[in-house]
Amino acid sequence: MRLLHFLSIVLTLAACGGCVPLHSSVSDVAGRWQIECEGGKETLDLKPDGRYVYTIESPHRHMRVEGSWKIEPARRRVQSAEIVLNKAPQSCDDADVKGADDNRLYPVWEWGHTELSFNPDFGGFRRIGSPR
Repeated sequence: MRLLHFLSIVLTLAACGGCVPLHSSVSDVAGRWQIECEGGKETLDLKPDGRYVYTIESPHRHMRVEGSWKIEPARRRVQSAEIVLNKAPQSCDDADVKGADDNRLYPVWEWGHTELSFNPDFGGFRRIGSPR
């Protein structure tokens, strides 16, 4: 019985330390974020005034896109707020399409740090700098 109680505590703590949705504000997410994919880097600079600069440097794509962004509140309790990059390329995508659709990122708490997730299988952008 003690072993079962111990295992349930360990499993509960492990579940709490994983991916947790966040309901971020502009001040929480403004700054520089980066992810490595396909042998290159994608950098996202979210400005506090609602503008962004998205830079992609990889073997397949080289581009710089500027536009506006906003935060949409979560629609359900277990969802994160959504960061919507208007007319931005899709993250870690090898297509060379500039601004066809909006790119949606989800702030999550992932093992001790905040990430801007776009696909749970790839991880997400990690903060590399504060807002300018």
